[in-house]
Amino acid sequence: MKICFIAPSIEVPGRDGGSTHVFEVARGFAGRGNSVILLARNKRKISIKNLDVLDVSGPSFVRYAKVFLKGLHAASSCDVIYERTDFVGVGALLSVLFHKPLVMETNSAIIDERAPRFLKGLLNWWLNARYGIAKKIVATVPTVVPASFREKVFLTEWGFNDSSFSPIDMLEARKAIGLPNGKKIILFTGASGPWHGLQDLLNAVPLVRKKFSDVLFLLVGKIDKPDIIDSAAKLGSSVMILPAVKYDRMNLFLNSADVLVAPFNPEKFPSLKKYGFYWSPLKIFEYMAVGKPIVSTTAVERIVEDKKHGLLAKHGGAESLANAMLFMLENPKKGVKMGENARKKALKEYTWEKHVEKLLKMLERIV
Repeated sequence: MKICFIAPSIEVPGRDGGSTHVFEVARGFAGRGNSVILLARNKRKISIKNLDVLDVSGPSFVRYAKVFLKGLHAASSCDVIYERTDFVGVGALLSVLFHKPLVMETNSAIIDERAPRFLKGLLNWWLNARYGIAKKIVATVPTVVPASFREKVFLTEWGFNDSSFSPIDMLEARKAIGLPNGKKIILFTGASGPWHGLQDLLNAVPLVRKKFSDVLFLLVGKIDKPDIIDSAAKLGSSVMILPAVKYDRMNLFLNSADVLVAPFNPEKFPSLKKYGFYWSPLKIFEYMAVGKPIVSTTAVERIVEDKKHGLLAKHGGAESLANAMLFMLENPKKGVKMGENARKKALKEYTWEKHVEKLLKMLERIV
């Protein structure tokens, strides 16, 4: 099968979740013998059999002009167009022009999240027109797609790379990255947007420290919000902030922790309140993959079953979050068991290989 994969807003390879997602899916398509042309922002050569990456970098107007011009040849010779949903939707135009089936991957409520208010009406009209053209719409929850198009929705979760994330000895991991052995470590990875729940986590720190004074809260990622930095500074040496690390070193950091925490708070993001928690956070799958005790919130309950794969606190509640972390610290054997269960589920359901396999079966049915 020849696949034209359009993701012009994504840098491949890159360091954020979108980059990882697009790269892994494109590589997975190619790895199963399909011929893939990927239109994305690309500054470094990628040498993967069956995968041809066409660079469309540039300011928005230039980028989408490149997508259209380079996409003309790619779409004319492909069997299917697979497009990551954005404002412009060049893939839909190419689908109509060349009578090729279109599959749209909808990762978020993009219009609600990012569109200027004065353009929302027009952009929603165009998005709905594209949904009408599409044969299938890949999404994590049906509510992110208008009700009139939900019969087209193909539900799936994103995934993780099982060759990059797996359990290793905690002390060896700490030694490799220079972390202390004599402390309990609770690790957060990600960014500092309000919906990530970092302020809730910081509010829970004193409650945990009352019982475990040696706990170090390690925050790794793009932690750049001044209010979060100030709150962390007030907690002194109990909180350490590190910048984002390279993808190939993240496994060491995850394995260095006693507990992994992801305190998502959808109440802090209007679109998540409106449509439900439509994100499929890669870090949750990576947490599960290393088999560590996980504390998150009910936001991820469709992925993590409470008390089986981890503990789910009430989102936005520092006390609930603190109690879950304390339980993991006080009951390490139960935490280990939950971590083992989470890893088994991740390997069974959430590898990129499983994800790509599901997508290809769907694509084969519509080609």
